Amino acid sequence: MSEDPYGDFRRSMMEMVVEKRIYDEGELEQLLRCFLSLNSQRHHAAVLRAFAAVWAAVFPGGAAAATPAANFPHRTVGES
Repeated sequence: MSEDPYGDFRRSMMEMVVEKRIYDEGELEQLLRCFLSLNSQRHHAAVLRAFAAVWAAVFPGGAAAATPAANFPHRTVGES
């Protein structure tokens, strides 16, 4: 297990954005869904934080406040 899952997810997402030239809101949301589906629920909070950082980098100047990550429900370990 990584010592910095947030950093790992953020780097991986940014690599995908650059390599696939993802600059559309819908494509970014699809990337988020992919990361959430491929990773354990215990990592979802880190995935959502990383996605918010990537969203802010792709859409600077206020658009980051509208990140769709806030609309994805998630639970941390131990919650039912």
